[in-house]
Amino acid sequence: RFLTEMAEVTVIVMERFDIPDNNIYDDGDSVNPPATEDIPAEGYNRVVAGDEATYTVYTPEGLEAWRKEAHEGTYAGSDNTVAVINLILGADIVLPVPAEGESNWIPVGSASDPYDGVIDGRGHTIRNMTIVSNSSEHVGFIANADNHTAGDVIFENLKFADVNISTKGGCTGALVGFVASEDGIIRNVHILGGKINSTSRYTGGIVGDSSYGNAVIDNCSNSAEINGETSVGGLAGDGYVINSRNSGN
Repeated sequence: RFLTEMAEVTVIVMERFDIPDNNIYDDGDSVNPPATEDIPAEGYNRVVAGDEATYTVYTPEGLEAWRKEAHEGTYAGSDNTVAVINLILGADIVLPVPAEGESNWIPVGSASDPYDGVIDGRGHTIRNMTIVSNSSEHVGFIANADNHTAGDVIFENLKFADVNISTKGGCTGALVGFVASEDGIIRNVHILGGKINSTSRYTGGIVGDSSYGNAVIDNCSNSAEINGETSVGGLAGDGYVINSRNSGN
């Protein structure tokens, strides 16, 4: 094992890269897809326990329902009554390809109201996520995250295929732009192709900047093309990365 310093990113490269059992390097096809009759008409199931709601989503419409509650604080058109909105993927999600110059995803969370839930992709893939932003806001599937207690796994077992992100904002990554979670763990997240372009700093395949709370990026990979102004990395623009690899440009 040896330690390498590149820009502001600390990368530990292991002698052997362990590929998990969920076949993370496949072409993004379904992992145990549910039977059609098992998918709810709404495209999701929502279970509430205490002050947390957990969505299991199966369709783009179900994912949008989760986003509305997680980001906008609304459930079924009304204000929600829980504080934390978690996400589980029950199937691969193929987002519709938008018109040129338009987006099909609005990032969840903000600097003033970061996302504080947990995401488990269960080995599934979100395909065609496209974000075009001319603002200075952080950008990713999640814009800003500050999750749970120190040492928790906050995002895991998730793949993004054919991402397309173009932004002027700082802190950009396919999964999350900025992570403030103290010692949080991002595990088994994989970016399978696409392009991430930023004209600002802190740009990475998985995360833009995860250094604030010392979050750990573990057993992740990126094959998307990454372009940014300064602090640019295959996995993270700035952060702590272990047992992971980058094959993108």
